[in-house]
Amino acid sequence: VLVNATVPTISSVTPPANATYLLAQNLDFIVNYSEAVTVTGSPTLGLTVGSTSRTATYLSGSGTTALTFRYSVPTNDVDNNGVVTASPLVLSGGTIRSANNVNASLTFTLPNTSAVLVDGDEPTVISTTVPASSLYDINDVSWTFTVTFDQIVTVTNTPRWVLNIGGTTRYATYTSGSGTATLTFTHTLNATDIDLDGLALGNSGNIDLNSTGTIRDANTNNANLSLNSPTVSGIYLTYPGMTAWWDFDVPSTVTTVSCGLLQCVSVVTDKTGNSINMNQVTTTAQPEYRTSGFGTGNRGHIVFDGNSDFLNLNPTSGVAAIRTMVFVFRTEIATMTAQDLFHSSAGGANARVQVTAAGGLTYGGTAQAGWSRNGTTLTANATTGAPALAANTNYILVVRFSANQTVAVTQRLGNTNFGGQIAEVFSFTNNALTDAQLAPIINYLNAKHGVY
Repeated sequence: VLVNATVPTISSVTPPANATYLLAQNLDFIVNYSEAVTVTGSPTLGLTVGSTSRTATYLSGSGTTALTFRYSVPTNDVDNNGVVTASPLVLSGGTIRSANNVNASLTFTLPNTSAVLVDGDEPTVISTTVPASSLYDINDVSWTFTVTFDQIVTVTNTPRWVLNIGGTTRYATYTSGSGTATLTFTHTLNATDIDLDGLALGNSGNIDLNSTGTIRDANTNNANLSLNSPTVSGIYLTYPGMTAWWDFDVPSTVTTVSCGLLQCVSVVTDKTGNSINMNQVTTTAQPEYRTSGFGTGNRGHIVFDGNSDFLNLNPTSGVAAIRTMVFVFRTEIATMTAQDLFHSSAGGANARVQVTAAGGLTYGGTAQAGWSRNGTTLTANATTGAPALAANTNYILVVRFSANQTVAVTQRLGNTNFGGQIAEVFSFTNNALTDAQLAPIINYLNAKHGVY
């Protein structure tokens, strides 16, 4: 004998209120039964959103007459004509039954959802522009960055790019573009900032909303803030007058040729963009190139044999005038002889820099030498016999001439009597860098090469 074997039926489905639902917002559909039902598992209600099949999954209501099914708007779901429901419900391994364990009917009359719209299309960055990869000096006024989204956006307050400039956090702040798809951000350069290892982005490469900022589309979807990894590592910032930068730890700046079982240097490209390059076409005079091994930083460098090796500056006019030079180098392994780090063959007041056999320094012109062996301390007014450089030792050496030094038609790095290693060299014109200005350069060089 069956008692109360009535099949529970769906009397109606109440759709979400007419509205446009945005990314991550919920659309709740209420399925109304003729009597209380119990639900197990996760039945679903089928939907078509745009042209995509989706489901609203059972959320709550077991033991009552009203079951809630929920669909949360995912990224990129869009429906401008109204979502469409699908009958019947799908049990997906679950059950919907009456108190007497009678399976409920799953079919229903489709509700009117023509005004239930979906916009999960968050504004997404499709392109960026950044300053060209180059060496800039702190006298440049500003850098401009742009972001183009895949749709028009509206900006409030001051979102920003987070920049790591030489270890210091700086910002490129929003300046214009609200109401368009392209936004402009500007960073005003700071006179104390230099960056010799290349600009980097902070905030995991995302736009920072700066606490109160917003970037949204017309329906107030928040933008995806990822900048999609623009290349900024080739953007450098230095002091004015940097005329040459030779970095032997960057294989792309060094062209080598085979010399027996080794690789020797034929051309070195200047990283400043000033084209003060170096070359050596004579095979017996080409220094050896090593991609690693200098200092505790295990960096690339060139090795001079102390007999015939040197590099010519090319064009032969080389650096037109020199005020400050910075060398990262290693002295000779054995007992030192007089050795030219930088050789300018004209007589008189020229820019020659020589380490003497006694470990002192001599110059072709009037100079004050600051040198770093421990920390950033610089010893000024070094003369012959000081600072007592030792053999087989790494140094960061700073030479500051009292005025721009004239240079010869023939300029060389190393010259034939230098038997050590060189890892990196800077040259500045018209600028005798102060101790305070040199400190971040020395810190950078030591952190990179591991000199002390």
